[in-house]
Amino acid sequence: MIEFEELKEKWELTVDKLPVSELIEILEQVRMESTRIHNLSEHLEEKKALFHRKSYLQYQAAYLEELIERKEAGRC
Repeated sequence: MIEFEELKEKWELTVDKLPVSELIEILEQVRMESTRIHNLSEHLEEKKALFHRKSYLQYQAAYLEELIERKEAGRC
């Protein structure tokens, strides 16, 4: 596997040869991808939080169902 530093060096050597117009296009692509990844990571954190919330709500529902059954059984 190529180490990150080695990959950086190869990439830098490649882009150093490109004209400014291509560099600007690449920069725009890199920024868009960076934003996309940032948004995905935020979405994943939100998704993780929602999963934990859903799990807790499922626990609450199961507990309440059981509690209702016990209380109703006690009244009969």
